[in-house]
Amino acid sequence: MPFRVFCSLLRPDDERFFDDIELRRRLHTALARRDIFSPRLRELIAAARAQGGLDRAQADAFLAEGERFFRWHGAARDRALYDELLARKLTISADICCFPNPHLNHLTPNSLDIDDLQARMQAILAASYRHLGAEMKDDLEALGRERLAYFVYEVTAKGARSSAGERPQDLDALVAQGHLSVRPIRYEDFLPVSAAGIFASNLRQAGARHAGESPHKQQDLERIMQRPILDSFAFYAAQEAGPLAKVQAALGVSLA
Repeated sequence: MPFRVFCSLLRPDDERFFDDIELRRRLHTALARRDIFSPRLRELIAAARAQGGLDRAQADAFLAEGERFFRWHGAARDRALYDELLARKLTISADICCFPNPHLNHLTPNSLDIDDLQARMQAILAASYRHLGAEMKDDLEALGRERLAYFVYEVTAKGARSSAGERPQDLDALVAQGHLSVRPIRYEDFLPVSAAGIFASNLRQAGARHAGESPHKQQDLERIMQRPILDSFAFYAAQEAGPLAKVQAALGVSLA
């Protein structure tokens, strides 16, 4: 089962938390010598990229290395630094910087069969839409008709057989009459701004030397990651636009 993994980004130069220049130096030194990937794991990652996957023996070795990667080791490599960060109430920073393996905040299952929870959530949402006087859209047809989600549209066998005169010039009508099939695009983003706010709120409870908004912007994170951060809605719209253009070409229709 796939999982989403939250990763905490440690910024030793953020003076709101690390206002001591010597402490910042020690943090940089500890991070520079920290390598959470084993040589064997690096070999397997390279092999997977080169081969387009792993064979069974390699996959078993990869799982074994991954287990060691996430296993709790139980001892800080720099105990003095760890104790000092704890004394400053910088517990997350202590875990990230001083342990040889990743700090796991939590894992979020990508999909779980929690029928009872889902039913209760739907009931709460439906009731909320009724505190607002609106109808909750909970079926694909309604979501597509009101453009509340993104979809992949494909020509059906009926659509391919139909003549130009039999095809409506409207996307919803093409779907309703069976000329197109529709498949929803699953959102993979996880409210990054909201999540970041939660983490920032937790950090401000203890450990901050002085208040204030973070000076770090999206451009800083892009520089660290060495790649741009995608606009999620533009990404989903592009996923929808490509197949939709093929539909228009195949059926000879012009869809807004």
